[in-house]
Amino acid sequence: MNFLFPIEYILSLILNTWIHITNNYGFSLICMSATVTVLLYPLYRLAEKWRDEEKGLKAAMQNALNKIKKIFSGQKAFYLIQTTYRIYGYKSWYTIKTSLGLLIQIPL
Repeated sequence: MNFLFPIEYILSLILNTWIHITNNYGFSLICMSATVTVLLYPLYRLAEKWRDEEKGLKAAMQNALNKIKKIFSGQKAFYLIQTTYRIYGYKSWYTIKTSLGLLIQIPL
């Protein structure tokens, strides 16, 4: 069974509903696109919020990270950067979390 089957089923259900309402395939496709955009809007907003939070956190850390990279190198710089991340509460998986907007668009 295809892992995209639920998405495919929901999209075909939306498209068939619009075809039944409008009796026009082209307009139904446009309406389906608008429906999917409206349904996914809260997820896009959440992804934008997470991205803005990470951007602000990175901007706050940037000065400290630049100083560390300028003065230290190697393992010492690595440990100091990790400590800076802990001080600011930054997690490395935040980058993946902020790509939610893109990950939503890939299957659609």
